[in-house]
Amino acid sequence: MRSRHSYVVSVVLLLAVGMGFMPGFRVQADEGMFPPDAIAKMNWTEMAKRGMKLKPTDIYNPNGASYTDAIVRVEIGTSGFGTGEFVSPNGLLLTNHHVGFDALVAASAPGKNYGEDGYKANSQAEELPARNYSVRITTEIKDVTTEILSAVNDNMSAAERNQAIARKAQEIEDADPDSKKSGEGIEISLERLTEGLYYYKFKYQIFPDVRIVYAPPKSIGFFGGDTDNFQWPRHCGDFTFMRVYSAPDGKPAPYSTSNVPFHPKKSMSFSMGGVKDNDFVFVMGYPGGTNMLKVVRVG
Repeated sequence: MRSRHSYVVSVVLLLAVGMGFMPGFRVQADEGMFPPDAIAKMNWTEMAKRGMKLKPTDIYNPNGASYTDAIVRVEIGTSGFGTGEFVSPNGLLLTNHHVGFDALVAASAPGKNYGEDGYKANSQAEELPARNYSVRITTEIKDVTTEILSAVNDNMSAAERNQAIARKAQEIEDADPDSKKSGEGIEISLERLTEGLYYYKFKYQIFPDVRIVYAPPKSIGFFGGDTDNFQWPRHCGDFTFMRVYSAPDGKPAPYSTSNVPFHPKKSMSFSMGGVKDNDFVFVMGYPGGTNMLKVVRVG
């Protein structure tokens, strides 16, 4: 089991709606960023008026499958990551072309420039190993703010406070039954959110066998360069399909020809109806950071 104490933002929801949030507060802005466990506190009546058709437990359900289980973090060694989503019950994963690009380059060989020409596997046997890639699935989200802050007081110096928080975080981590397991790709991370206003325990399962299924040529996936990739409006086909594999028992395992497609708890479906102006927008993912602010007044 791997573990770390981190200040990296984990899976969050980005909303373009007006809503009420948390007792004693009223959010006046039409957008915001929240951890998934906060959705039950939102103004779902207002969101339904705006076009939301899902229930809170469809988005996040600690006692069952939900879309949080379908949204994953695609990791590129230790150098970067991006968001992906399962789009089939057989481990098929959709992510960005720029997220999968390093895998295409690493799989290339003389006469096979997959980074430039793209790649299409005609069968699962032809899917290419994505070297140094892994997929991180969030399996538990828990607000531990009260527990963490019980270890500090107003008389502590900054250094003493940080040390007390680190000790308490380690204590919470060690108390988790999964902290004793090894070989199952489990990682527990105590993370500081909103500059220490909240502390969360995130539990992940990490799958190291990821393979390339389809990627368009660079002329499509990277059309327009970084300007088109990271600004709107966009004109590029910034997508790649990958597949996550596991050992036959469903647990994470290094690349092996005996591995089988992973079966996620939940997968996304595609709408062939397209989108229209003023459609409701609800986004889940793993941002590296954000400067998005919420306008809040006590009410």
